[in-house]
Amino acid sequence: MSDKSWLVTCCNELGGLLEFNPQTGESEKLLDENCRGIAKYNEYYVLATTSAGLMLLDNKFRVIRAGGRPLLDYHGVAVGGDFAYVVETHRNTIGIFRLPDLEKVREIRLFHEERDVLHMNDLFIVGDRLLISMFSFDSFWRDQNDWPQGA
Repeated sequence: MSDKSWLVTCCNELGGLLEFNPQTGESEKLLDENCRGIAKYNEYYVLATTSAGLMLLDNKFRVIRAGGRPLLDYHGVAVGGDFAYVVETHRNTIGIFRLPDLEKVREIRLFHEERDVLHMNDLFIVGDRLLISMFSFDSFWRDQNDWPQGA
């Protein structure tokens, strides 16, 4: 087991950005937001939240810049060069944001509807490839009328 602590993003009302110590099993909440993903960018971190949009954090996890729009349901984030690739689950797109100013410069649209159809969750950059996890590729990932209450 690693002797280093882990950064964990956690969603919903008890979520946040947590620092977890795998040796002790204890965690400390560093930021109280509905967090969905985090990626390292030089000496900073890019944090994707559904409650406050995108955040650029310093190495002490203080917010130094905010951007984006929380209503797009940001999930995963990956950094390639001076750009953050952010899953915009609500729009079936991947937003491309210039770093460090968090200005959106492009997007990759994977489905034409302006509502969550594919339910993309995360993405990762390997070489020149962008790997994406999602529930569906060309149809609704769940019956919109059969969503369990409280889920």
